[in-house]
Amino acid sequence: MTDYSFFLASFVGERDGMAVELHGSDDEVVAEVFEDAESGVCMFAMPDGVSVPVPLIWELLRRAVLEFPGAAGEL
Repeated sequence: MTDYSFFLASFVGERDGMAVELHGSDDEVVAEVFEDAESGVCMFAMPDGVSVPVPLIWELLRRAVLEFPGAAGEL
């Protein structure tokens, strides 16, 4: 079974902001929630063809909402 890890990352440059990332065992990002520093908009991204167990996506989203309160939007 693949081991997964969560990371909080900061980006400056082409895209400025923060992300909660889910990394696979090869340390590649398999999913992320990115918060744009300028607009505050949060976006979910996942590379094409990557499969991740659903509970890990739920955990990624839970962590993103804790880190970026705007990620929950208007529910």
